[in-house]
Amino acid sequence: MGSTFKRLAKGRKARWYVSFTGINAERRKIGAWGTADEAKARLKDYEAWVIAYRTPGALDEALKDYSPAERAQALEDIGASPEQRQGVERRIREQHFEDTTLTVGQLAEMWAKAKADKRSLRDDVSRFVEIVAFFGADEPIALITADRVEAFRDHLKEDGAGQGDERKARKRRKDKLSPGTINRYLQVLRGALHLAEKRHHKTADPFRGVSFVPEDNARDRLPTEEEIAMLLNASGGELRLLITLARWTAMRAGEILGLEWSRLDLKRGVARLEARHTKARKLRDVPLPPEAVEALRAWPRRIGVDAVFERRIGTASSAFTKLCRSLGIKGLRLHDFRHLRLTELLRAGANVFVLQEISGHKDLEMLRRYSHVTLDDMQRAVKAAEKKA
Repeated sequence: MGSTFKRLAKGRKARWYVSFTGINAERRKIGAWGTADEAKARLKDYEAWVIAYRTPGALDEALKDYSPAERAQALEDIGASPEQRQGVERRIREQHFEDTTLTVGQLAEMWAKAKADKRSLRDDVSRFVEIVAFFGADEPIALITADRVEAFRDHLKEDGAGQGDERKARKRRKDKLSPGTINRYLQVLRGALHLAEKRHHKTADPFRGVSFVPEDNARDRLPTEEEIAMLLNASGGELRLLITLARWTAMRAGEILGLEWSRLDLKRGVARLEARHTKARKLRDVPLPPEAVEALRAWPRRIGVDAVFERRIGTASSAFTKLCRSLGIKGLRLHDFRHLRLTELLRAGANVFVLQEISGHKDLEMLRRYSHVTLDDMQRAVKAAEKKA
């Protein structure tokens, strides 16, 4: 039986290691991982591979979907000799030759099954509707070349999506697809083709040399106090609560709509977002200002129901867009309240790392896009520094 253990290194964080018996009966000690769960998960893999090695062909089957580099590392970790590694690699190549028959329709099904746990799978499925419509469900993926990918990209730029949910969204907005949305289509297709290659299906490597559409995702549209007052006065029910919390907490709309009473501490003014509720899949505590706490205290709880909201994100976004249109407010999105709050906190002197914890951004570059620094802000900072000098 294997085990996990923690080792302390001077001046460094503690790291987790695994210890187990390899395929050649020698004791293996490997690390390091940041958490006990990560170490336990890897130990489970190692032990499964060692057991599989004892049955002819079982280890080959267990590692067949890994890339050659990943297989080599896995075999080295469990103590395989160079000859044993070469044998596994040779058998996998012989048994799983490159298949040239996989079609675009089958590629869509493969991607959906492989990414069943992906949070944005619904978006991927919708985009594959467009991909299949353009290339053809029965078209072998081995025939998709770079010039055809470029033609697909140009089709999205000029004509937009003609199928699925994105077509309906464009019809409502009456505009073309954004560069970012076009690139999401291309990323889904590229990811699916890479998956097919890992599973030994032949492709023409069509993304070699193909450029994505340049993106400029920065927005400088912030809601004004007058617009906020108009929206709150004209809204009611869940939409009004959603706008209030979006305005004061900097949470994403999906995070707000997923709030549960059991994760709210109104006395302390804190909302706990567990990893499954956040985009970054990271636990996060969000401070609730008095305005947000007051709105939540006034909101009636449903008997036997932990969820604060009944609405889904799609209906909430549509309702907000409809409300803005009725009030003559142009170019405003529900997500812009997140920009507003982070900008206010930045101007109030909040450290960027504190802002990163509040917002849940993985990196500071993403946070920079959400925090609007104006020339006036920079001039005030310079003057403040001069006074202290």
